[in-house]
This record gives sequence, C-alpha cells and structure tokens, in this order.
Amino acid sequence: MKRYRVSEIFHSVQGEGHYTGVPSLFLRFWGCNFRCRGFGSEVMPTEQVQTLEEFPVGETGCDTEYAWNPIYRHLSNKLTAEEISDILMALTPNFQHTSSGQWTHLVLTGGEPMLCQNGLSDVLKTLAQRNNLPRFLTVETNGTQMPHHSLEETILHKYQTDEREWFWSTSPKLSLSGESWSKAIQPKVLAAYQNLSDAGQL
Repeated sequence: MKRYRVSEIFHSVQGEGHYTGVPSLFLRFWGCNFRCRGFGSEVMPTEQVQTLEEFPVGETGCDTEYAWNPIYRHLSNKLTAEEISDILMALTPNFQHTSSGQWTHLVLTGGEPMLCQNGLSDVLKTLAQRNNLPRFLTVETNGTQMPHHSLEETILHKYQTDEREWFWSTSPKLSLSGESWSKAIQPKVLAAYQNLSDAGQL
C-alpha cells in the first residue's frame, strides 16, 4: 500500500491570509523543491532535535525547515492515506460541527504539498469514502508544481461545485529567497491553478 511522508498533522486556526482565525486541520507533507537560503536560515545539528516539540522557533528563514531539510527527515512519518485520514478524523470527527454547523477547513501544506499530489488525491478519496470530505480546502504552495492528472480529476469532480471550495494560497519566492527567478516564478503553473479554481490568494 502506498505511503506518503508526512511531517505533522494538527488542529489549529489559520494564522494568515483570507481565512485568518478560521478553525483548521493542517496536513503538512514532508519535502520541498526549494531551500530559500537567501532568507538567512540557520541549520541546527541533528542530535539537538529528536522531536517536533523540541524544534526551535526560527527567527529568520523558513519557519518549517523540519518539513524539508534531510537532516530532520527522522522527525517525519510515512503513512498510508487511510492512516492519515484516521488521524485527521481523530482530531475532527466531522469537518462540519454537528451543533453549530461551522466548518473546519483542511489546509494542505509543507514543505511543498504539490510534490505529493497523489497523496493529496488519495487522502481526499479516502475522506469522501467515509462521507467526511471537507467543504473548504486550502493548498499552501510556492506555485511551481504543475497539477497532475490525478489531482485535476479530484478537483474537477469534487471541488468545482457551489458546495465546496478549493483555495490556492500561493506564495512565489522572489530573488531575495536565494532561489532563481526562472525556477521560482512560473506564470504557466499559476494559470493552470486558476483554471482549476479561481478561489485563492497570491
């Protein structure tokens, strides 16, 4: 059975952008195609960090270096879509609150979650089979990964409706990140995202 590398899964409130303050489940996939060393991030020795709880809050650079730097790979887990869905539903048994009717949003983040598009699709298929597909879904991405067929099909069949929203939260990395403009700025990718859903922020 296919397994996907996950950095962490947790319940919180969205801390930035259009949905700031909204209750959300965060599914953080491990791995990123960028390093963003221009932001001045400093790497800590592996032996100093054995759990995510011990990981220090960074003052500069990427605030989730544990979700992509190979020296912190041991802090992640390889999970099946079923196991990921079990954890999500243990934190929030139903994305719509049975009393208030308020929806918890699902936020897919990283690292770079668009590197794990099969994983995204498989988790959503599993949640749909359990009759617990979230109404509101955000993908936090750097905007460099073209959508694959499996993800396109998931969005087209599950989220291009009046009942559900697929929200792109796209953060392209400018030159000060240390990444080259030619790799980081991908208008064709952003256009492909918009073709699938015009809900989002840049």
